[in-house]
Amino acid sequence: MLDYPLIASPSTLARLEERQHILGRRFPAAVREWYALDRAVAILETYGNSDRPIPLARLGEIEKGYGGNPDQDLLTNGLLLIMYENQGVTRWAIRLDGTDDPPVLVQEDWPRGPWHIYAGQFSTFVYTRVWDWQTALVTSRIVGKSGKEVDGNGHRVVLV
Repeated sequence: MLDYPLIASPSTLARLEERQHILGRRFPAAVREWYALDRAVAILETYGNSDRPIPLARLGEIEKGYGGNPDQDLLTNGLLLIMYENQGVTRWAIRLDGTDDPPVLVQEDWPRGPWHIYAGQFSTFVYTRVWDWQTALVTSRIVGKSGKEVDGNGHRVVLV
């Protein structure tokens, strides 16, 4: 699906082990496998509607409150924040439920909105982010009445 190899380097693996040690918990197997890849965060940035994935060095950090909202320690509540939506309205987290490939939850209207299941497994979440982006915005052409094309992030898009 990607036109380059996915590589897990010893330095990335060391940073992953260090992050788990700092947090005092081991990430689920699928999450470890993904974040062990050198370009894991860059892939989600590239194929993700300008959403902002959480870099390995910041996984599990306490979120600073804003606008009068208190700080949030999602990790103590069994959630590992993995991405913010590009406008800061939505965020995604892994439910740390003891499984090797845990579900991903989404919270709209954060920090107050409820969490809902977004993907049954973390690996499904990653796969569909990359696949949907490539299918919708790279390989597909949507032709509408205007027929005007724009170049969004180097991809050919036709405005409808």
